Amino acid sequence: LEPYNPAWKAIFKIEREQLLQLGLKNIVQIEHIGSTAIPGIYAKPVIDILIGVKSLSKFGFVAIFFESEKYRYFGRAYAASP
Repeated sequence: LEPYNPAWKAIFKIEREQLLQLGLKNIVQIEHIGSTAIPGIYAKPVIDILIGVKSLSKFGFVAIFFESEKYRYFGRAYAASP
């Protein structure tokens, strides 16, 4: 664990903008979650990102895309790799 780092919020914002620029129509929401999203607490230095989609039945294409990029798959969620 590490002390809170304000750069984590900025890193998330950059990742969010990059994801939005992909134009994937199934994505409806992108949120910073997990310990790095909470100012002032110790956290593992991994930016957890929750991506809300319109339909899980259309999630297959999105899942294949993210597995080929800089993200790691955790169940039905992905986290950006450092």
